[in-house]
Amino acid sequence: MSEGEGAAVALLKRAVELDMSKRYTEALVCYKEGLQLFLGVVQAITDKDKKAKYRLKASEYLDRSEKVQEILSKEKENGKYHEHIKIEANSVGNSYNSL
Repeated sequence: MSEGEGAAVALLKRAVELDMSKRYTEALVCYKEGLQLFLGVVQAITDKDKKAKYRLKASEYLDRSEKVQEILSKEKENGKYHEHIKIEANSVGNSYNSL
């Protein structure tokens, strides 16, 4: 397994873990980054059988990331989703108007 392939697999595994724990925003980020790395790996593969399997797996991850995006959109519409904004300690200029 190449370095890029290992990184892609690790990100996609993390995305699935986050997805299962319903941390959809983080999962979506991991899906997107993992898929980007994974598709780069797929392009570099010369073995046709392996390439076909990887493309199928990439398609599955892409479908799931689209479903996660839909879940997030529905939660935002229903008012159930609240985005967390991290404010550093001792920072200034963070009023409700600027958030």
